[in-house]
Amino acid sequence: MSLTVLWRAFILYVVILLVMRAMGKREVGHLSPFDLVVSIMIAELASIPMEQVGIPLFQGLIPIFTLVGLQILLAKLSLWSVRIRSLISGVPSVVIAHGKLVESEMRRLRYNLHDLLAQLRDKGHFCPSEVEWAVVECSGKLSVVPRSDQRPVVTGDLGVGTGKEHFPRALVLDGYLDREALRETEVTEEHLLAEIRTQGGLRLQDVLFAGIDRRGRLHLQLKDERRRGR
Repeated sequence: MSLTVLWRAFILYVVILLVMRAMGKREVGHLSPFDLVVSIMIAELASIPMEQVGIPLFQGLIPIFTLVGLQILLAKLSLWSVRIRSLISGVPSVVIAHGKLVESEMRRLRYNLHDLLAQLRDKGHFCPSEVEWAVVECSGKLSVVPRSDQRPVVTGDLGVGTGKEHFPRALVLDGYLDREALRETEVTEEHLLAEIRTQGGLRLQDVLFAGIDRRGRLHLQLKDERRRGR
């Protein structure tokens, strides 16, 4: 009996993991109401055959795959139709405009002032008058655009160009080279090895960490024993 339960739990774990991957890469807090309902129902359906070994496993998997198929179908329909997307996921709602609360929209959403002020404080704003726009997204998250005099100065305000930016990547972790990451950068293995020798290392195994930043600059740190041996 115990082996049966463990085997069924393993199968269901793998299936649910694949199912959640198929549903897309979204955080729980960013799920639409429909996605959240499907996720809860899948968890409930998976618990039934896991706990009741007398139920055939396929009877628990069929409704799970049915729900996933429905979710994927509606997700594709949402890509093709704005009306369907609005019906399933809803639309963003403006609750602050030009520093003023949009009372009618807050009433429609049943969104009270305490929740709004708490989320504003979480964004670093303590008064609605500091905000140019605040939008409640379909996931319930509050997006805030501060007033121009409340925003930090950025390079665009100063007319300063930042040039090309790179995606930061780790190239070497604890002596192991990520060749796939290396191919996606402008750094060659020869350049990397030359930099290691410059800092007193002899080989990749001497490196604790190596990676590039957004400017494409290589940052490298040798392991403690190699630094002490210099």
